[in-house]
Amino acid sequence: MTKVKTLCASGALLLVGSTLALAEVPSSLQNGVPSPQDNIKSAVRKQIEDAGYYSVYGIRPSFDGYDARAMESGQRVTVDVDLNGNVRRVSQHG
Repeated sequence: MTKVKTLCASGALLLVGSTLALAEVPSSLQNGVPSPQDNIKSAVRKQIEDAGYYSVYGIRPSFDGYDARAMESGQRVTVDVDLNGNVRRVSQHG
């Protein structure tokens, strides 16, 4: 009976350990296929870059679409991309 309990405990640890290892792998690297969220962020980044901004970072969902930080004419700015894909500068930072 002790061997069965030990075997069950070992199996549980192996299962938990492998699950934790998978949880640490970014979604874009699992199975070598980008996640849908990565694809959306790439599309939003392209939309912002096509509007003339560069060095886009910090893309995150917002109430009406997405917002991000980017550079425009050497200035750091916050931009908003609405659900129709329209890009507008929200604010300029120092």
